[in-house]
Amino acid sequence: MQGAIQRALVVGGTSGIGRGLAARLAREGFSVTVMGRDEQRGQEVMQELQQQSTGNQQQQQQQQQQHEFVRCDASLLRSVRSACADFEKRFPDGFDVLVLTQGISTFDGFTPTSEQLDVKLSLHYFSRVQFVLSLMPSLLKRPHPKVLFVLSGGVHSAFLERDNFALDKEFGLKKAADAAGFYTDCAIAALSEQYPQVRFVHASP
Repeated sequence: MQGAIQRALVVGGTSGIGRGLAARLAREGFSVTVMGRDEQRGQEVMQELQQQSTGNQQQQQQQQQQHEFVRCDASLLRSVRSACADFEKRFPDGFDVLVLTQGISTFDGFTPTSEQLDVKLSLHYFSRVQFVLSLMPSLLKRPHPKVLFVLSGGVHSAFLERDNFALDKEFGLKKAADAAGFYTDCAIAALSEQYPQVRFVHASP
């Protein structure tokens, strides 16, 4: 893979931190795939990424960089699995960096998706782990794969309610935030042990 253009996948890259990270990766010479729900904002991000690539000093790398927007509703695990399968088919040589920033800001309590998962927990935890598990074979095709969770590293408290793991019972907003962050820490610990060749990071905005 020496000399190959590096590819990054940024989930939730149509706004906020994800959008900024997608732009930074494009400036660094990565080909960037952005996944999100909003087609219009996705196309706006593509224009920004092309501008970032044009400013790259390496002309040969500019010509090789290819950015794309893929529509994906990350609150639904079936949508995540479908998007991952299509991504792997398009890029059989794998990719280097997975960035997970999808999320929602809401004061609502339990709000089930069509898969009967709370939408907050689905976006902030379940879908992120699904992306990692679905795309791990592709990540392992590259020599130094990295996975970045942007959520609440170092900020949340522990959440240990075995009878309310999926937040399908009464809970407050702090519990919702703590659950997603704590579950993410636990998932990263387990994934790091299973895949020591992958660098996992849990960051807080």
